[in-house]
Amino acid sequence: MVAMLAGVLAAAAARAGDPTPCDLDGDGKHDVVAQTADGMVRVQLFDGSGVKQTGYAVQPPLAGCGRFDSTNQRRLVFHAGGTAILIRAMRAPVPLSNADVRTWLDGKGWNFGAIADLDGDGIDDLSMVRFDGAYLRLEALGRASTGTLLELERMYPRVDDGEQLAAVGDLDGDGRGDLVFNGPSGICIRLNEGPTGVDPWPVSFAAPVCRPGAVSLLADLNGDGKQDLVETTAGYTRVTLMDGTTALDGAVLSNGGGTYAVRLAADLNGDGRDDLIGAVDGAPYVRIDLMDGVASIDRAFVGTGDGLYLLRQAADVSGDGRADLLFDGPTVFRVLEMDGVAPIHASWLPNAAGAYDLLDLRSP
Repeated sequence: MVAMLAGVLAAAAARAGDPTPCDLDGDGKHDVVAQTADGMVRVQLFDGSGVKQTGYAVQPPLAGCGRFDSTNQRRLVFHAGGTAILIRAMRAPVPLSNADVRTWLDGKGWNFGAIADLDGDGIDDLSMVRFDGAYLRLEALGRASTGTLLELERMYPRVDDGEQLAAVGDLDGDGRGDLVFNGPSGICIRLNEGPTGVDPWPVSFAAPVCRPGAVSLLADLNGDGKQDLVETTAGYTRVTLMDGTTALDGAVLSNGGGTYAVRLAADLNGDGRDDLIGAVDGAPYVRIDLMDGVASIDRAFVGTGDGLYLLRQAADVSGDGRADLLFDGPTVFRVLEMDGVAPIHASWLPNAAGAYDLLDLRSP
């Protein structure tokens, strides 16, 4: 069985309902995180109009960002070559300083999967896949009275033959992450049933309910607090509104023969509903569909400099409640602040002649 790919993390890291997935200083604005091939990480605290502070450090491969306390401040998560997991919280005005708080967890033998709250305590947990793909490792994290991040419990559910974890998200609105797999039976959803009252794990998962297709990412398209299914292929994008395992409505949208395959979902106009952003590296445009349930109510195209700039993130860098677009580039990062389908401000951040790669939050 094929093991989990890093792109699965991206789908979960950019999950619906989190407009600032990498807000590292808790100011309500998404920050810019990038890494070089040899491990140098650069964090730029962003305030919409520019960079407030920049920090550098050599770190293991960057996996994503997560919420590990009750504040808006996210922490960086690194996975060191399948051997260790580092969760790092910024505790200084300049990010990635020696004052940062570090938590190490054992990651040997596991591919990183997803960052999502599994037990409904408001603290993100970790999902991993064993190298042979046969088992998941679900890791519940919590906090001691001193505020220290702790590893609470682990669970090792077996993965059905041929299935791959595609996403972790709340499909039924109970605040706990459900598991979504792609495999021979199509899309299989295992709802998180919550506390069992039996050690060693605080939640249990229902038997899988499957439907045809292969999910690409999750998004809350109608603003009901429940994540919906988005499937993108070379010819179309299918959206399905979900209530747990029940499909409420669905539609098929053209994606230009795959030219505008949906890679990101975020609320671009501040209406509480996620919108769809389609882009393929090298294409001259990014396509935006403002969504109201399964209907695209407005559409526009944003230029990429004839493919020079590569879309990587959609998150709120300005704190106005609307997601913005962040692009990699050969010499600079490009940040477009958005009001629905319209860019209203552009910023360019230096990128050391393209040495840094922006953290990729797109679906695979």
